[in-house]
Amino acid sequence: MAGESGTGGLGEARAGVERFCLVLSTPSPAVLEGAAVLIEAAIAEVAAWRKRRAAWLEEAARAAQAGPMEQDLMELRRIRRAAGRARKLLEKAAAYHAGWSAYLGTRAAGYQPSGEAAALPRPRRVLAEG
Repeated sequence: MAGESGTGGLGEARAGVERFCLVLSTPSPAVLEGAAVLIEAAIAEVAAWRKRRAAWLEEAARAAQAGPMEQDLMELRRIRRAAGRARKLLEKAAAYHAGWSAYLGTRAAGYQPSGEAAALPRPRRVLAEG
């Protein structure tokens, strides 16, 4: 289990998070539309690994053979580091967007009586599947 999952699902999850970070590093509207798929796939891989790990631990406990899962732990650390980079990139993107939104609000809609930038009307989006 340890070798299989360390090089399988967890490695794919880490690669997905790293691709997500790369997408956030050079964003464009078209590219960002597909970015959620990358992070969702990584989350699904980690969830599947957790299920496999739970089954393995249960089996190992019955056989009294619970041993270290070093490859898995190393891969989980890499995933955590990549997820931390993704979080920082998302925070910076949100701050950048908020700054531009405030700037455009003052340019397009002026100021509110309180002195803050007026909010821009935002286009509505509808997502439907089926």
